[in-house]
This record gives sequence, C-alpha cells and structure tokens, in this order.
Amino acid sequence: MWIVTVYLILVMCVGFRSRSHIYDIDNFFFAGRNVCFFQTTCAIFTTWYGSGALLGVVTSVYKNGIRYVIADPIATPLGSYFQGFF
Repeated sequence: MWIVTVYLILVMCVGFRSRSHIYDIDNFFFAGRNVCFFQTTCAIFTTWYGSGALLGVVTSVYKNGIRYVIADPIATPLGSYFQGFF
C-alpha cells in the first residue's frame, strides 16, 4: 500500500510543479505545440491499444467465460509482437 501512496504523492508533485508552465487552455490541450511525432505516435498507440484491449477482453470474457482471462495476458503481447513485424 505504501507504494501506491508514494506513487500518488509523486504524481501530485509533478502536477503542482508543471502547472506553472501552463498559461491558458490552448497551451494545456495542445502542449504548447511542442510535441514531437514520436511522442504523439506513442500516445495515440497506447490509447488505442489500451481501449481495444479493455473492450476486447470484456467482450471475450462475456462470450467465452472467465477462462479467457488466463489466455489474455499471453495473447495480447504476442499479438503486438507479431503486429510489429507484419
């Protein structure tokens, strides 16, 4: 439990420190237009991947039963691995 507490305190410290660099709502939403292509690609991929994995797992467990949860931690990384090569 202390790890979660330390993590939350760290996130709060980063947030309080970063708020002095945000001047208006456009700067907040567009990150001051200083985000490179790699960061944008990573953010879009993780959002897509996380939501797809979440919704896909819920649907599969509903259709196939709780046994599917055992295969999910194995199938998802393997799918990403093979997707990267093909």
